[in-house]
Amino acid sequence: MSRAQFRAPQAIVDRLREELARALAAAPNAVDARTVCVAVGRLVAADEAPPNLPVAWQGEIRALVNDTALESLAGEGARLVSLLTRREEKGKDDTGDMADHARSAFGARDRAELLRLGASTALGDGTPLSDQDELAIEIFDALLSPEVHRLVPFNHVRGELEQEIAPRHRRRFWWRFEGVGLDPAAWDALASVAALVARFDAARQRFEALVAVERVLKGDAAAKAALRSLESAKPETAQVIALGRARRGRVVELARGVRVAAAGEPALSDPFADAPIVHEDSAVEVRFKAGDGGFGLRVIVWGEGAAGLDERRAVLVTASSGESLAPREGLALPTLWWGFFEGARPATVDIVSPARRIELPRERA
Repeated sequence: MSRAQFRAPQAIVDRLREELARALAAAPNAVDARTVCVAVGRLVAADEAPPNLPVAWQGEIRALVNDTALESLAGEGARLVSLLTRREEKGKDDTGDMADHARSAFGARDRAELLRLGASTALGDGTPLSDQDELAIEIFDALLSPEVHRLVPFNHVRGELEQEIAPRHRRRFWWRFEGVGLDPAAWDALASVAALVARFDAARQRFEALVAVERVLKGDAAAKAALRSLESAKPETAQVIALGRARRGRVVELARGVRVAAAGEPALSDPFADAPIVHEDSAVEVRFKAGDGGFGLRVIVWGEGAAGLDERRAVLVTASSGESLAPREGLALPTLWWGFFEGARPATVDIVSPARRIELPRERA
């Protein structure tokens, strides 16, 4: 879901506004100032504008620098890491028993970040948390951030706030959203994958190619060059050039002899396998294909630009008359876009993010 498309369900927005109204109903005081900040933070995280707070509440919020209330957060982080280790020792069957513990730890860190977000929004400046509270947050993050890969089996818990937190704020909530789209079974399958890769050389080559592709699509510029080297050095892996995952369970592999695999859909070959590159830089690759009565475009975005790519309007194609053109067919992924258009090709096309204006080859007379 792109930033422009995000809209929290109205029932959730109403609940968040009611929570803030109840918090503001009390007389301004130091204890409820935290509740007010968290309620404001929830609205901001949902991309909803909170109301201006009375001056008296702002004073109580500013005084939070002298208060301490997050001392248990570091303990929550340490406990979760310990439970993750215990789960690996006992096996994946312990996941269900740990879900509540994980939910408690995530919730505690959520409240700390919402407190930060709400306080900075209410005051319009830095977050006025005490040194002790900031230290508790730092300890939690230092404990859990190296273990975030081990949270994948709990993605069903981590994704519970997906409808409440807008995409542009999710980086702040990394413990919930880093890798939340991965298959929850992926971590537990690592041992089996390792055994397969160790046993069969062809499996190892396929695995290396897929890892290189994933790094490219994540925005690793160095991996882009490495993937090309891999393709040249190992022709057997040349079928894998780009891979992306669409929402709703659709898996797309773009390559020479690529297949587009979707539920109920037949395999398709890559329509741009032999199309020339008309623009390439450190962030963008554009391929162009001329056809009878129309043309096609494929755009892959690399690097930091991929984070801001609007998957619904990745490319703006405008006719010479100024009218926007819609593709008759296409594919939209977070880092990849392609479409086929009818009619004469325009002189240029615009990429939304990172901003680029691409000149297309002129039609032959």
